[in-house]
This record gives sequence, structure tokens and C-alpha cells, in this order.
Amino acid sequence: MNSLDEEAQQVLKASAGDELLCQSARVHIAIARSDRRIAQALALRARVFREVCESRVHHQSIGDDDLFDPWCIHLVAIDPVRDDVVGTYRILTPESARELGCRYAEQEFWLTRLDPLRHEIVELGRACVDPEYRGGTILMLMWSGLSRWLSGQHYTHLMGCVSVSLKDGPDAVLRLYEQLMPSHDAGESFRVWPLQRLTRVPKRVDGDAAQEVEVPALLRAYLKAGAMIMGEPCVDHELGCADFPVILPLEQLDHRFRQRFGPLAA
Repeated sequence: MNSLDEEAQQVLKASAGDELLCQSARVHIAIARSDRRIAQALALRARVFREVCESRVHHQSIGDDDLFDPWCIHLVAIDPVRDDVVGTYRILTPESARELGCRYAEQEFWLTRLDPLRHEIVELGRACVDPEYRGGTILMLMWSGLSRWLSGQHYTHLMGCVSVSLKDGPDAVLRLYEQLMPSHDAGESFRVWPLQRLTRVPKRVDGDAAQEVEVPALLRAYLKAGAMIMGEPCVDHELGCADFPVILPLEQLDHRFRQRFGPLAA
């Protein structure tokens, strides 16, 4: 073990009880178990979300902790040398959602058809990675850690709202939805409905209407992992985006990421 590895291990051992799940040479994936580590995760999220919305003064509070955070488990990617969080997800279990009285997705969608599975669905949200650490690997490692943490529990599905920017207008997002649904439709038994639908505009007659829309990176990663789209996206006016409701069977997550990242498990 070289000196850098020894330093990283010493930092990790001193990290106030974080639950290590998997690791790479650069980051460790863990469940945050201390107020300090959770505060780091929320600070990262606030910084990144503010940068995304920097041109909108009234969005200054976006990314700060909200009413869901105290009820969530925080999955974090830690740079052990910096002893700081460089990636985070929050996890809302069905038990916590029942105590709280709702899920985040219920602010945006009618979830009636999911009632039979409510006690088996874990909600995942607020994905965030430090710009210096982006490129896909950390996100995949976080999903691998999540799969490891969920292993052996009674949950069967992950659910989340994946944001897509409205910078190109609602028509582009609607075309993306129509483009993806034939091959990624979750089916009628998982159908949900947005509380705020995108406003449809008359179809354009030029060539743009026929062009394929590029799938944003996070949504593409979910779909490659086996996630399915449950219905039309909901408009989030505060963030200037549309949220796609997706659901992912945990058996697919477990198979894909244990196969790819299994050797990195702690």
C-alpha cells in the first residue's frame, strides 16, 4: 500500500461512521452517517444547483435542504484525500415516505396506479456530482453502491424524477418523450400523470420537427440501466425543466452493476 492509499484509509476511518459500500482508486461510495458528512452533501448540491441556475436570481435557494432531506438516507461519493463529498443522491424509503406522508414525486404526479407497490418502491432523487469529477464513472459507482446497500431488503423498484432542461423549449422535450416511449414505456400498470403538463404547440412544418432529440446524459444512464418511463413529463417552472417519471426494477440494477463493479465492493 502506498502513502496515498494509507492516507485515504486513515481519512475514511476518521469519517465518523460512514457506511462504506464500494470504492475506486479515486472515490469511496458510502451511506453518510454523520451530520458533518450530510452537511457536505447538501453544500455540494446547493453549490451545483446554484451554478445551473446562476442566471436566475430568484432561484438562490434551489439545492438547499428541503422538507424531504431529514427523512432521506444520503448516498455519497467521497474523495478520501480531500475528505469531502463530490457526489450525492438522496434515498427515500417507503417507510420514511409513509411517516412523512408523501413522496417527492407526489408533488408532480398522480401515482395512484403505484399503490399496490408503494411498500416496495424506493425513491431516488437529487443526483449531483461535482463538475471536476463528472464523466459517468462516479454515477455508475453510486448506483453500484446503492445496489449493494439494497441487497437483501424487501424493496423491488427504484423510482425517480429525471430532469430535462427546457432551454430548447417544450416542443423539444415532448419530441424526446415521444421518441423514447415506444421502446421505454413502463406500461399501463405503472402509468402516472403529471400535475402540470407541458403545453403543446402546433407541430412545425420544417425539418426540425423530424430531427431526433439528443437524450440527456442522466436520463440516458437510467434507460441504459433498464429504467422505464411511466408517463408524460411534468413541468418544474422553478428549475426551468421538465421531470420524466422513471421506474427501475431492482433486479436489473443489481445484475448490471454487480457484474460491472462487483470487484470494487468493500
